[in-house]
Amino acid sequence: DLQLIPVKAGLKYFPISNFYVQGEAGASFLTNKDDIGATKSAAFVYAPQVGYLFHLGGKNYLDAGIRFEGNSKFTDQGSSNNFLGLRVAYGFGL
Repeated sequence: DLQLIPVKAGLKYFPISNFYVQGEAGASFLTNKDDIGATKSAAFVYAPQVGYLFHLGGKNYLDAGIRFEGNSKFTDQGSSNNFLGLRVAYGFGL
């Protein structure tokens, strides 16, 4: 059970209308290092993503994408923790 606090910065680029590629990078800080026997308290984290904005009228849109997130190892002989996920978000204009 990893308890992480991620700190990332990123960029989103629209090469064509409504389609975007996004990248984030930073550090992920482990809050329960002693509980899991980790040798490091922070790891490099990166997250590329691609997605598409579906306009719903006005300033509202649906943002759908696929994202991979990975990080370096918290222990010297351990493995990295990665995931692949689908992302759906609703955006609205204020």
